[in-house]
Amino acid sequence: MTLFNSDGSSAEVSGNGLACLANEVARTFVGGMESSDGAEAPDELLALTVDTADGVRRVALSAELATAEDGSVELRDPLAEVHMPHVAPGPDISASLDEHIRRALGSVQRETGDVGNPHLVINAGRPINARDTADLGAAFEAHFPRGINVEFIWQTGREDSDSADSSSISMSVWERGAGLTQACGTGAVTAAVRARDWSLVVPDAETLVEMPGGEATVSTDEGDGHPILSVWVEHLGNHVWPLGAPSLES
Repeated sequence: MTLFNSDGSSAEVSGNGLACLANEVARTFVGGMESSDGAEAPDELLALTVDTADGVRRVALSAELATAEDGSVELRDPLAEVHMPHVAPGPDISASLDEHIRRALGSVQRETGDVGNPHLVINAGRPINARDTADLGAAFEAHFPRGINVEFIWQTGREDSDSADSSSISMSVWERGAGLTQACGTGAVTAAVRARDWSLVVPDAETLVEMPGGEATVSTDEGDGHPILSVWVEHLGNHVWPLGAPSLES
């Protein structure tokens, strides 16, 4: 998998990108199947190994099989589970950035992390709207010569939770190479791990990360202790890109 940001720069890895890739691979295989009444998808429809710029990632996809009006087989409610590496320390927070954060948000918790790409997670303690996310995200990213993804998180009270925000956080994100975005898979993983470190959520529980574009859950693999990103995937459309296009070469 080779990944390009909206500004044309390349990126090492994308959690949501891996989920979407797995969904398209599964759709390709299912599209060649013959319709059969009562056909059931296995618990794990697809187990995919993807080579990225930061190494190999594993993605498991589950879904229901349904028959479309034209008789073809299609996926319903595909759920992708992306196996991520442990969150490693990210770039250092400079004294100037530390002061910048204090001036803008006060004495808040902040820490970097790396899951193949770099992140700065800030516990804002309150909701951060899109405009502030864009303004502060761009300003904070400017302190890193190679750029960084910036996530603002805050506790979320949920009516269906046994205690106030025992397992969920909200997040807004400014992405390196893309700017203000609706969701970030690698950012959700890094934010969930930092939220556990800061006791914002139950340490050993599955963490729900609520973003403007939707929800993701972050759990822990019982085998190796690595985080697992789980997201629902929706196919939006088909596009063809000519690989010999001059714009790709540039």
